[in-house]
Amino acid sequence: MNTETDAARIARARTGNSEAMSALYTRYRNQIFAWILTRTRDPLVAEDLCSDTFLRFLECLPTYQERGYAAAALLYRIASGLVIDQRRRDRVRRHLPLAIAEERVAYCDPQFARLERYDTSVALGRALGALTADQRQVIALRFGAAQDLATTATTLGRSVHATKALQRRAIAALRRQLR
Repeated sequence: MNTETDAARIARARTGNSEAMSALYTRYRNQIFAWILTRTRDPLVAEDLCSDTFLRFLECLPTYQERGYAAAALLYRIASGLVIDQRRRDRVRRHLPLAIAEERVAYCDPQFARLERYDTSVALGRALGALTADQRQVIALRFGAAQDLATTATTLGRSVHATKALQRRAIAALRRQLR
């Protein structure tokens, strides 16, 4: 069983150890991808942004200073910035060529017959849109990225109790919106 900490992996990755960077990527890739996917709702964009997140992480390693936070906190901050940048770019591009749109639909749901799931997704998307930015963030981190409460609190820069209260309020607001 490997008990190496993130700090030790980062220290080794800073020296150019590709195994350490690979271990960090393996540990956090699915969580970061899931979090980005909940924000973009597009698996192809999420894959690109996830790759860009780890590339930026690798680029910032030479100047990285250990502050006692998990590597996940930095990865989520990088991913958050990339998602925001993507949304800004998407405001300018509001349409896709038909061929790309069909490819994305086929990638997401090869059977095309999931109308009920689509309706649920639309309703959930609207309900999430009615939440505050902090509430959306805590829901995305806790349920989309499957983070534990302590890691979510660190990522948000809040105490565990404040994060738990924020999560409760967000779930209550979602319940009201989905009724």
